[in-house]
Amino acid sequence: MNRYRIFILLYLHVEVVLLIITEKSRDIILLDTLNPFEDILNPLNKRNRSLKKTNGIPIYFYRYIGIQDNQEDYLKELIGFQDKLKKSLSIYIKVTDGLKKNFLKEELDLANELWLEYLLWDKSTYRSNNDLNSLKWNENLNWTAKKSFVAIMSIFDSREKNLNETIRKNFGILMLKWIDTYFHCVFPSENTISGIPKFIYYGPIKRNEAYFLMYISMLGCDVLYINPTEDKEFYRIDEKNTYSKLIQHDKKINMVDFHKILVEKEAIKNQTIVITPEIKNNEGEKSYEELAKLSSSVVMIKIYDDKLVPCGTGSGVVIDEVGTIVTNFHVVRAGSIFGIIFESNANESIEAKLIKVNQDSDLALLKIDCKTEPIPINGKDSLNRGQQIVAIGSPLGLMNTISDGIVAGFRNFKTEKFIQITAPISPGSSGGALLDKYGYLVGITTAGYLEGQNLNLAVPSSELLLLLNKF
Repeated sequence: MNRYRIFILLYLHVEVVLLIITEKSRDIILLDTLNPFEDILNPLNKRNRSLKKTNGIPIYFYRYIGIQDNQEDYLKELIGFQDKLKKSLSIYIKVTDGLKKNFLKEELDLANELWLEYLLWDKSTYRSNNDLNSLKWNENLNWTAKKSFVAIMSIFDSREKNLNETIRKNFGILMLKWIDTYFHCVFPSENTISGIPKFIYYGPIKRNEAYFLMYISMLGCDVLYINPTEDKEFYRIDEKNTYSKLIQHDKKINMVDFHKILVEKEAIKNQTIVITPEIKNNEGEKSYEELAKLSSSVVMIKIYDDKLVPCGTGSGVVIDEVGTIVTNFHVVRAGSIFGIIFESNANESIEAKLIKVNQDSDLALLKIDCKTEPIPINGKDSLNRGQQIVAIGSPLGLMNTISDGIVAGFRNFKTEKFIQITAPISPGSSGGALLDKYGYLVGITTAGYLEGQNLNLAVPSSELLLLLNKF
């Protein structure tokens, strides 16, 4: 688990697709509200009804400082907001211990490379013409990311005193490292996103982190900064509330007590990591024994017709802590009733509901009414041929059998992508987990060739994220 505690839930609202990460960026419109905890959950169509004709993206960016009444009411307010956010299943990043602090060498090298390219552009004639296409950044940071980075550098230059090249460089590289870490978490789809993602920051904030919240809002992301004591650092860079709105209450909570609310009272309980950066955490590769423990989040699915006559079995993977399970479409296709069995509980639950399918990518989502422990998703197509993988599923009804292998290749059938693997797959394995050595879900095992040996396929987890974003 990354120490900086990014926690993201799935986005499962049906909303108009926002084409914000494109060559033609749309302006941001800051909305007003007296109750950001309520209105930040409003869907896009409700926001648009309150505006006149506009091509802008209506977002909320609020600093909620202090508490309005007493500590008990404040706690209830936070719990209520968290529960509603969880039920809305919006994509969001939650930060309770500051932004990421430790970076790998590859991350540092990438940030330095991007900074040098920015400096060349900044000192060129393209800068005066505002020609962002000449800023040759890699595919991970596209036109909108470039435009917003240029904007945040301008704000930094205008706000900071005693500015020199070293201070400016250090700030720019830090921004680029955070952008590389969080950008695809907030916007997992390369071209479009559904609805408005959210970035929620609890507790004390450093000045550079405040700048980053301003940056992420420029991409079209709702931002809510919650601090029960003061707003000192943010106030210094946005004194006139140009880039964010402020709700200030006179009463305060001691920061120690606030963290007790966050942790002990579980008002802001640890959420599921569903979308993760490609960067591996400091724990390094996991042993097979450690990977085997993730089988507690892989289930056996029993399929029944409408008369409770068994139709077959398959596997599924828990992907959030509120009971969402992904499996293959072909596993549930013939069924009307679905039974779920966890490794830790032999009692079968037959209350699972089928909530979404995609026949083309052979994926389906089931929902059960209970708290669950998920497996974190690596949503990038970052696997390499020859890379070691582990599969967990229930072949022939043998629950949560673990097998290993390598990525043998990448195959396209019509318009769909698949990962070819050597890990054995048998009937019943379909819908199971394909893991990398870091414990991230990189695919859903789906099929094998009967006439070949160890010729098996998995749906990439990036296809799962596309399904979730469209749903």
